[in-house]
Amino acid sequence: MPRYFLGLSLETNEIEQFKDGQKLAKDFADARDGIRRLAYPYVSVTITGKKGPEGKFTYFTGEEVEPKAKAPGLAAMELPAGTYGCITVKRNPTWLLGMRLAQARKHFYQVYLPASGYELGDAFEEAELWEQAEESKPRRSQSVRLLIPIKL
Repeated sequence: MPRYFLGLSLETNEIEQFKDGQKLAKDFADARDGIRRLAYPYVSVTITGKKGPEGKFTYFTGEEVEPKAKAPGLAAMELPAGTYGCITVKRNPTWLLGMRLAQARKHFYQVYLPASGYELGDAFEEAELWEQAEESKPRRSQSVRLLIPIKL
């Protein structure tokens, strides 16, 4: 089942991605109040597009919304239905999150994918889904899900 997001995107490269990503996150934080019809539970996303011949790719950040939701100044993005590698990474303690994400990616690309018989899909490079904590869930149970399109 497809998932729908409203947000902002820009074109960047590996060298500028983190600097551009910080600016994109700030710009989106300023613009996100116009979003109506958020999906529940609340999910924030970053989607990294496939690299072009010059190493540039689209980087998107947004919030999950109900289908056909619109907001002025924000772009719509659809995460298509399909087959994905799904990796869940614990968010806490937060100071370990970057290392855990890097380890999960490395294991997926260097160990799991070659042994699985799957190939990378064409839709995008990967998506990070950040589910907002429900008050009933303890903070230590929060996680980030990496979705990586694959072909059977």
